Amino acid sequence: MGRRRKNQSGTLFGWMQTNVPTYGETLSLQSIAIEQGLGLIPEIKIIEENHPLKIDQENGITLEKAISIVDEIMKIEHGKS
Repeated sequence: MGRRRKNQSGTLFGWMQTNVPTYGETLSLQSIAIEQGLGLIPEIKIIEENHPLKIDQENGITLEKAISIVDEIMKIEHGKS
């Protein structure tokens, strides 16, 4: 009792509980945690279809987009530009 069940591939289903500025609504996105080994942080994959965060996670982003995201987060979180 009290133990979470995982499937045979070593993944756990869950709901993302983090707000990611610039990606719209990210709370409660369907996700999976993939075990990486004892003592290592699991890999988190978004599985919510057609969400911009999932698309960028799968395809990657350009350096320019990464800088744009950081700039926007700095403005939102710290009032800096």
